[in-house]
Amino acid sequence: MKTKQLLEYEFQFVQVIQPVQNKDGSIREVTPQDRNEKRESSKLHKYGSGTYCYFSIDAAKWAGASGVYALFIDDLLVYIGQALNFATRFNQGYGLISPRACYEHGQTTNCKINQVVLNAAKAGKQIELFFLTTPYYQKIEEELIRFYNPQYNVALRSDRATDQFEQRRTRARTTNYTSSKKSTSEKPTKNVSTDEVRAYIQKLIQTAKSNGLHELTLRSGEIHSLLGMDRAMPTVCNAMRTLRGDYKYIVIEQPPKGNGSRLVFRYLF
Repeated sequence: MKTKQLLEYEFQFVQVIQPVQNKDGSIREVTPQDRNEKRESSKLHKYGSGTYCYFSIDAAKWAGASGVYALFIDDLLVYIGQALNFATRFNQGYGLISPRACYEHGQTTNCKINQVVLNAAKAGKQIELFFLTTPYYQKIEEELIRFYNPQYNVALRSDRATDQFEQRRTRARTTNYTSSKKSTSEKPTKNVSTDEVRAYIQKLIQTAKSNGLHELTLRSGEIHSLLGMDRAMPTVCNAMRTLRGDYKYIVIEQPPKGNGSRLVFRYLF
């Protein structure tokens, strides 16, 4: 079996990443940002313009797998990431860009990596994905990034810092403006409801069931990110705890205050 050695860790070969093609053999390029119902009143983030592609890994094999993944282009390590649920992170994060992801407060990282894959594929380069199964994914990811300093991890750290600054500045302007208004109307939000989060989790469980799995591990922070939510972690955590249906779960990890991005449930079915 093909492997990659990164420090003392042996990564397993997952597959060559190949974007979905049209009938003529060209890569199918899409513009999901054009489907955003609020595109006229919303602003694209720095990776929100241009085209994207579709790609995926074997959901049946990798659903629920926790660990660290490494992306290589022409045998050069370009990106390292962590995942509580590898198939979900890759297929519904990087490989399927939602309309909301392209706009401010959307998933900048997802858009960036999708375009990295698209541009490499259009240039005829070999894109390979490797994975290390481990419960210590956060520690190992940080260790590998510090040592190898992959190209797009560096860029994305800078992107996050810039985005966070812009978000703080936008929130400050919005706060100053709204506080000066005498209107008592509620501030609009783009976050989904608790019921919608429950429905999303149930969809993930049904997919896992159809792939012959009997359990699914989910982290609140990952769900929050995939749904493009903004500072709505209590909604996600509440949905995880109150899932309707005959679902038993084990609490794998829980933040000290109960709600937070590190709430981890393993659903049994």
